[in-house]
Amino acid sequence: MEERIEALIEAMDKFYGEDGDKDRAHTHSVWLVAKTIAEEEGLDKNLVDIIEKAAVVHDASCPLCRSLYGKAEGRMQEVHSREVIEPLLSILGWSKETKEKLIDMASRHHTYSDSDPIEDVVLKEADAIVNLSEAEEFDVNKAIWYGANVFKTKTGKFLLEKLIRANLGEGEEI
Repeated sequence: MEERIEALIEAMDKFYGEDGDKDRAHTHSVWLVAKTIAEEEGLDKNLVDIIEKAAVVHDASCPLCRSLYGKAEGRMQEVHSREVIEPLLSILGWSKETKEKLIDMASRHHTYSDSDPIEDVVLKEADAIVNLSEAEEFDVNKAIWYGANVFKTKTGKFLLEKLIRANLGEGEEI
């Protein structure tokens, strides 16, 4: 069976349900930013495909975390990723290799390492950009820290700098 991104997006939209507008919007934003970074970085079609799919499922455990803990902190999302993502991908009939790769990526999308493979880097950069842009109050210092310590791709750094500049006050510099 061909593992199509459209089927996954539709499944996640249904998964989030009527009360999932914020989760759906976040997922769609991360997917688009991740796709943009991956394509602009010139990654091969297979890597772009896996990055897109990981972006769509990366926060699938958020509703469960909110029901269990009242919030969805990054580490808890990672801990609960497998139990939420595996059944969803099984219903879609996806290959074991794809399922394991997506679960693996979602299970560490808030854990940063210098040895992260490029597909993890792109997902983490996209999620960070979207998380920063969705915050009630933009944290310039946090964004600058991400740029200095987490971001590795030229495109991710470019998008982050644009986001920072868009949120600076008049006359402020990075």
